[in-house]
Amino acid sequence: MNPELNIRGYEGRLISYRYPLNKHIYQDSHPEGWGYLHHKIGVAQYKHQEYYNAINSYHCALETLTIEQFPELRLEVIQDLVKVYLAKGDKDNADDYLFQGLQLLNQLLDQVPIEGKNQRLRLEAKFSTFRQLTVNVLLEKGEIIEALRNSELEKNRRLTHILEGYKTENKLKTTSNIYPSYEQIQSLLTPEKAIIYWFNSPMGLITFIIKQNELIPLNLSKNSPLTKGGWGGSLEKWIKEWDEDYQDYRSKQDEEKEDKREHPWRINISDRLENLKNILGISEIEKDLKDIKELILIPHQDLHRLPLHYLFNNKNWIISYLPSLQIGLNLKQKQQQLNNGERESLLSIENPREDLVFSEIESGIINTYFATIEPSITTIEDFKNAIPNHTHFHFTGHGNYIFDDPKRSALEFANYNQLTAYEISHLDFNSYELITLSACETALNGKQTINSEYVGLVSAFLKSGANCVVSTLWTVDETSSAWLMIYFYQQYCAGVTPKIALENAQTWLKDVNNQELGIWLTKLLKYGKSKKVNGDILRSIEDEINKHNERNFNSKPYEESYYWLGFIVHQL
Repeated sequence: MNPELNIRGYEGRLISYRYPLNKHIYQDSHPEGWGYLHHKIGVAQYKHQEYYNAINSYHCALETLTIEQFPELRLEVIQDLVKVYLAKGDKDNADDYLFQGLQLLNQLLDQVPIEGKNQRLRLEAKFSTFRQLTVNVLLEKGEIIEALRNSELEKNRRLTHILEGYKTENKLKTTSNIYPSYEQIQSLLTPEKAIIYWFNSPMGLITFIIKQNELIPLNLSKNSPLTKGGWGGSLEKWIKEWDEDYQDYRSKQDEEKEDKREHPWRINISDRLENLKNILGISEIEKDLKDIKELILIPHQDLHRLPLHYLFNNKNWIISYLPSLQIGLNLKQKQQQLNNGERESLLSIENPREDLVFSEIESGIINTYFATIEPSITTIEDFKNAIPNHTHFHFTGHGNYIFDDPKRSALEFANYNQLTAYEISHLDFNSYELITLSACETALNGKQTINSEYVGLVSAFLKSGANCVVSTLWTVDETSSAWLMIYFYQQYCAGVTPKIALENAQTWLKDVNNQELGIWLTKLLKYGKSKKVNGDILRSIEDEINKHNERNFNSKPYEESYYWLGFIVHQL
């Protein structure tokens, strides 16, 4: 055995790849193996930042990995070749090979029969880098507007693929519903409103700061000095640690509340988010936000499941979220059709398992804020039939996100029956001013990362026409959740917009001490009695008043960010 094969590290990898090329894998007799090994050599050289050598190795691989014999393997090489040309700053060659790659990818997709949906999804996922790298190439060429539009196109393609399929995407594309013009995008803005739009590609994170008549890109490359070691490694490491701790936290459901209170995920939320603020270059973004009073955040991939609004906490901005610019345009188009602020009809679904005691208090009180509420609904069919009769929907049950098949993410009804995101996206919520998904974890559970686009329950409701959705990013304590949601609805029903009402509710919950909370609950109890709320609910409120009266009056029971930070609002 050749002793050189025992060498480890970068040099060892090159030797192990080159050894068979010198012994028995030849260009004419083993074209696939010869091309494959040269591709692997190029990947190793690229990671070692030997860009010139990597380019030579990739071109050697392309000599035998022909379109006719090995189209997918060839596409893999071209995909990596575009990355190395971009890393070198060679935008012309990057553009040329990107064009070649997209042509070949579309050719492969066209060859898939109509019934081969899974094959199309596999190819799109495997070579999604081509769509993403298009944005990098356009930025390198100085075509900033087209870079933004292609970012939006890629996001909407993924949203459409997951919820609708390819046939619908092709139909939408012909009517420009997934590829908005810059003029349309600008229509979402005012002199005091800006959009922060993130797009993640293999070359790094791109942030578009979109203001009225101005578009500013901030490109944090994998090797950006701004992030002290490169954006890619820093963010990936941050998300990995966040996910691992959160998953461990979720797994300890049977532990006492006091034990979970000391869990690393909970006690480190604020500190970790401060670190994330540095990784994402938020300070650089804020420099371009003078005179701005309102922000809309449009995340990408894993950023969708993080409380990004907290990163801007030193400014007094009103902040909301959207899944994409196109959804914002859809909301803008339908806003005039809404109920002009009359909050009169509520469709309320309580937790069917009866394992969330405080959700009953929450629903019982919130129901009294509306003139018309639906009688008790337990089945999905009854729920669907009731939708046309209301303008608001409040859900206090359980929800889930299914990573492998997002359209099957669901809300849970009685007897564990589930209403999926796919079904929700095909219902009509155009008359709905507000949907609240309370005590319902609507974000990813921390087991996987998102490599394409985040599509969940919120996206489904917005696609189906809802004007505004309030949801939670993680499993929240049911007691604090009940008080926050009741306070939110008190604000909202007094005429405050959902964005400001949620911010006010979060600030109140964070700052309220035991004495103040006891006084607020006493008023709530008096109100509940006047509305003849269920006696069990009133007794539960009385118990809570007694608890807070026995505690240190000045102590703030819900000051910890875990209790209030996970609530976010999606609204234009």
